Parts: sequence; structure tokens; C-alpha cells
Amino acid sequence: SAIFNSGGTTTVSGGLVGVNGTHIYSNSSFGPGTSIEFAATFTAATFQNIGFSSDQPFNNTPWVVIGQGNVADGNLYARASDNSSVNLGSNLLGTSHRYRISWNTPANTFSFYVDGNLITTTAITIAVSTPMFIQVSDFVETGGVLSVDWLRASPYPASGTFTSRVFDHNASANWGMVNWIASTPTGTTLAISARAGNTATPDGAWSA
Repeated sequence: SAIFNSGGTTTVSGGLVGVNGTHIYSNSSFGPGTSIEFAATFTAATFQNIGFSSDQPFNNTPWVVIGQGNVADGNLYARASDNSSVNLGSNLLGTSHRYRISWNTPANTFSFYVDGNLITTTAITIAVSTPMFIQVSDFVETGGVLSVDWLRASPYPASGTFTSRVFDHNASANWGMVNWIASTPTGTTLAISARAGNTATPDGAWSA
């Protein structure tokens, strides 16, 4: 993170990160084919933006963001450094919404989504070899706090495995059915495997 203006603060509390006169940014850069999705609450303030930027200080072009420019008119915009600007709506400020910016290939366009709905696709000239960083930015410290609940970047790995901790009943027990709640995107699957044993750390005596 970094401070734009004296008095700016970045806070982490209650599962939210808030920027006010500051910005936070990714250490890694990302290229075409990346989508960023986030749940955020924008306020009626100038220069609150979340998206891609060519550098971590957020000083140079190109950049592609969702947010507001130098006029706080109650609307939220899909914005790009080539002066592209599309109104995403006037009912988005002050409450949390889910947003997504998809960097499309090979057309080198960016698609903007709000609450799962495609709003607009805009073209901006960016060299395919130009990676960009992810920014959460609020330039003015007097205009309200931009808060983010979560943010993720895709594409995700083709597969992955999560190994849980050992669930120890601390006594003899006959474990029953495994149940779970999951949300699986189209074309993906989820499988759960379980094993059991009588030692604190799984060993050769545990079931397969």
C-alpha cells in the first residue's frame, strides 16, 4: 500500500479493507486473459477506482478501471486511459456490489460486469506484452472510504486440492455421511474424499 495524500489511511477491519487517500496494489502483474472480480462499496467521491494499472504508483497509462474520475456525479463508470467512459449506473454507490473486469484476447478488449451482468465492452490499445497490476485506489482523503470485501484474479489453475486438518473426536466414533455446500462454475466439478484412523497424524494404519 501507499499514501497518495497526507492524512490518507488504509484500514483492515471486520473482513474489509478500506482506502481513503491511499491505494493498495498487487505485487504481481497480470496479462491478457486475466479477469478480476471483486465485491466493493464505492462512495460519492472523486477518483475512487479499482482495476488494472500499468504501474504500482498509478501514475502512468495505460489503465482500465471501474470507478469515478474528477467529477462525483452519483454515477459509477467503466473507465480507461484512452478516455473511454461508460456509465454503469446511478444506484451503485453506498452499497456493496460484485464487479468484474475481463481482459479479453485476442481482441484486446475489456468487458465490464456488475452483479453478474455484462454492461459494456470497450477497446483500448495495449501491447499484448504489457502486463498490468491490480489497484484499489482512492486519491482524495476527504471524500469517503472505498471498501473492498474480497478480490480475486483468474484464470484459475486447471485443478486443485485442499487437504483439511484432522478432525479429532477425542473418543471412539463412527463417522457418518460427509456433506458440503459448494458453488461450482459451469464446466467444473468438486469431489471430496475422506479417510480415518486412530492416530493423531495419518499413517499407514489409516484407511485409504
